[in-house]
Amino acid sequence: MTKKAWRVLALILLSGLLAGCSLGGGTTKVTGKVTLADGKPLPGGRLDFFSTANNAQKSAPLKGDGTYEVDLPRGDYKVAVENNHLKGVGPPPAGTDPMPGGDQKYVPIPAQYSKADSSGLTLSVSGSAPLTFDVPLK
Repeated sequence: MTKKAWRVLALILLSGLLAGCSLGGGTTKVTGKVTLADGKPLPGGRLDFFSTANNAQKSAPLKGDGTYEVDLPRGDYKVAVENNHLKGVGPPPAGTDPMPGGDQKYVPIPAQYSKADSSGLTLSVSGSAPLTFDVPLK
């Protein structure tokens, strides 16, 4: 093989490697806030992200101020908001420190949001730059 042929082959292989690196793997930081119909933050629960490619799930706990943060692989997602696990959870006894996440409390939300197929919430993650995904519940 000539030097020119080797160079062309090397260039083709290098181009393939670079294309593979830019398209595959990695995650994107997604942040946002979940708010109720009146504009107040949802004070607890979690967002569940379901990949439309393989239905893999990744969850992001909500803080008491309705904010969350999660690292997601690139792809398309259906999203659900869940807070039923907080029903009946009250504040800590007087004189004790709250546990991590103790600032969360149950607030009723429309049932449609608890299932990704009925929530109407979707997210497409395509790059590596941080992404904001706010969720206003109606």
